[in-house]
Amino acid sequence: MNVLNDATLKTVNSDGTKDSLSISMIARDISFAYQPIIHMETGATHGVESLMRGHERLGFADINDVFDTVFRLGNLVEFEALLLQRAVSEFLKAGLPDSTRLFFNLDPRTIGAMDHVLSIVGPVLERHGMDRKRLCLEINERVDLDPAGDTARQLTEVRAEGIRIALDD
Repeated sequence: MNVLNDATLKTVNSDGTKDSLSISMIARDISFAYQPIIHMETGATHGVESLMRGHERLGFADINDVFDTVFRLGNLVEFEALLLQRAVSEFLKAGLPDSTRLFFNLDPRTIGAMDHVLSIVGPVLERHGMDRKRLCLEINERVDLDPAGDTARQLTEVRAEGIRIALDD
């Protein structure tokens, strides 16, 4: 399934040269670090949070710049789907116990397209054979949720699918 409308953007390197990057290239070239989330009482690993790294290699000021650029191009849902696919694949290859969850950061601007997100998340998890209960979508607080929208309903639908939701600080 090709869910990507692959926009191209121009970047300026530190030496003044220009490069063209596509959304799929950015998703491919971003790397992940997996930060353990430890249960305070038992010391057991409850989950790992996928954290994006490598933005500077692509000419972005920070990770927020990556998401803001992709959002302006209208490709945020597709971009996050590509990132989720990689994060799930890498998470499962790590061979962690089935009780360990993957915490995946989701830009709140994606909430408005949550129906589309669900149509992507389900197949990604099915393709990799990952139980939906092992995924927690972390909604970051960098951008306000749409108070006029139906955010609560959309998040309830995601939870009804067995996917957990958390707020990231």
